[in-house]
Amino acid sequence: MMKTLLLNPQPQRDVVISRDHMGGFGFEIKSGNMTPPLGLAYCAAVMERMGIEVEILDAVALGMKPAEVLGRVREQGYGLVVVNAATQSIADDLAMANSIKELLPQAFVALAGPHVSIFSEDALKESRADAVVREEVRRVGLEREVWQYFA
Repeated sequence: MMKTLLLNPQPQRDVVISRDHMGGFGFEIKSGNMTPPLGLAYCAAVMERMGIEVEILDAVALGMKPAEVLGRVREQGYGLVVVNAATQSIADDLAMANSIKELLPQAFVALAGPHVSIFSEDALKESRADAVVREEVRRVGLEREVWQYFA
């Protein structure tokens, strides 16, 4: 069975991006008061019910820089990686998708979030991601047929 990672990445620069604020477009926050990636949690719940092995990595909450995340990705060898992206961190998020694809060329890498939903063609041109999850991740996550291909 394919191992799946739903990733809320932390940019290399020293900021905190709360991706679930502002309708999912996110913004930089100065305090430790951040919102957990609920859209990813909804998806994970549906995927688990379908028997898909799924893990959420909230690198923002854990303070994991990209190098640490990539080390974990290398160790685990995921088959599907969904990168949660936001307007405030889009360059960092696309770079993370590129790095994951470089580490695991056989993995299916998808970008998710309102920014990449609206600018999906640009996101795909500017990254090595295989796909963009359009609309809200939690809504797509509730449509079980989307994930059946990864079971």
